[in-house]
Amino acid sequence: MVFLTQPSIGIICSSKMEVPKPLTDFAFEFGNLIGKLHFNVIYNENNSGLIEALKNGVKNAKGDLNSLNKDISKTKKSQFIYENSDILCILPGSLDTLSEFIKFININKNSNTKKTIIIVDILNYFSNLLNWLEEISLINMTESPAEMFCIARSISDLEKFLT
Repeated sequence: MVFLTQPSIGIICSSKMEVPKPLTDFAFEFGNLIGKLHFNVIYNENNSGLIEALKNGVKNAKGDLNSLNKDISKTKKSQFIYENSDILCILPGSLDTLSEFIKFININKNSNTKKTIIIVDILNYFSNLLNWLEEISLINMTESPAEMFCIARSISDLEKFLT
């Protein structure tokens, strides 16, 4: 992927305090990668959970972070992240994370300029959802997941999508 200016990546993920250590370790490593690749990171302002681990990884690599103002409505946050990101990345999270993922897919469907959406299925976190999406695509209820987003299961997968 070639960018003429510093690329931006929108991140949606859990901000819950109690997240399993393998997930926070992965988020830190991913943050370190996107910091080294000089991505500008756009995220909802939260200071815990996966987003905190990711932010620490970005800071460790001396990368750039841009949080959204807490006063912006959820609808406007989604739109802002979408409009200001070159790539959108969904890490494990709650129903709010899943909701953002679906919003991004729908915005992308109706947009003239498609954005790369990456869902990070670390530890098979999203495997049931991904299997269901594949199943309903086989009966023509939705597009194939491969037409809507990319799936990353490791840091090396993410690096391939981002470079």
